[in-house]
Amino acid sequence: MRLRRLWGWLIVLLIVSGLAVLSYRHLMERKPSTVATQKSQLTVTTLPLQYHLIPQTVSAYATTMSPTSIQLLAATSGVIKKVWVHSGQQVDKGQLLFTIHSSDLNAQLNKLKAQWLTDKRKLTLDRKVNRQVPGTVPKYDMFTQRMLVVQDRAAYKAAKSLQQVKSPVKGRLSETLLAAGSVVNTGDILTDVISQKGLRVRYQIADIYADAVKLGQAVTFSLQNGKHYTGKVSYIAPLYNAHDYSLTLRAKLDPADALPPNVFGQVKQVIQPRYRSLAISQKLVQVDARGFYVFSIDPHQKVVKRYFTPGAVTARGLIEVRKGLTENLPIINSDLSSLSAGQKVQVRS
Repeated sequence: MRLRRLWGWLIVLLIVSGLAVLSYRHLMERKPSTVATQKSQLTVTTLPLQYHLIPQTVSAYATTMSPTSIQLLAATSGVIKKVWVHSGQQVDKGQLLFTIHSSDLNAQLNKLKAQWLTDKRKLTLDRKVNRQVPGTVPKYDMFTQRMLVVQDRAAYKAAKSLQQVKSPVKGRLSETLLAAGSVVNTGDILTDVISQKGLRVRYQIADIYADAVKLGQAVTFSLQNGKHYTGKVSYIAPLYNAHDYSLTLRAKLDPADALPPNVFGQVKQVIQPRYRSLAISQKLVQVDARGFYVFSIDPHQKVVKRYFTPGAVTARGLIEVRKGLTENLPIINSDLSSLSAGQKVQVRS
């Protein structure tokens, strides 16, 4: 009897053990699929693709220029006696630049000075006589004599000024190769004085923008050292460049006394300040061998790649959408590193 009971308990134990093994195997077989299901059901958030106010600009390379550049010419022949300045120097209006020694002019100066002093002595004598005996010298003769003295002095100073070349305006000198001892003739170019007042930038743009550019549009001129200068369009050429059909423009910069002429930089001109464009944060844009794309959701709650043609990147970090995407398209903006095309996800409302 005891043996029979023992066998009964043994059979029950074997059955329980077998059921436990089968349950464990079944659990292990189901666990991977559960994990996979949990992974595929990633919860994400989305945002709709929207229009943004993005001013449209056109860029070009430009150089600074001065609207006032005065060419200084030698008013007399002679030899440069002294050069008081150097190339590129900033000069003030009336500052002495060159002194010219001319033998012919010196002879003329001596003659003019002698005439001036002679007429001046006669005027002094006439005044003395009139003080002693009023009316001795008629008033008309006194007036004529005074005019002669004024004219003689003006002629002498005008002739003497031919030997001294002074700057007619405040500005910066161009290059000059003249030195003491250089021989010049009447009409020879001595140097140029370039005024920095009202500095302009000159640049060219493609003719496709001809209808969009207007006087007064805002311009930013940037240098390689990071400095920026603002201004407005002041001139649009009435005709295209015959070689490449480009359009020449000038923009007047705001006061920039430290900026000299002939400086190279980049100019950006705002042609449509109120332009609206589809745009998306560059943080949400991905790229692969095919091109630029964003992650979106299809009607079956699956992840899809939406490829598009990008435009400019704005200062706010937005990338313009030229084509390929539409307004209100749901863009996934979370867990981007965990996404793949075709993956099933849940969208958090």
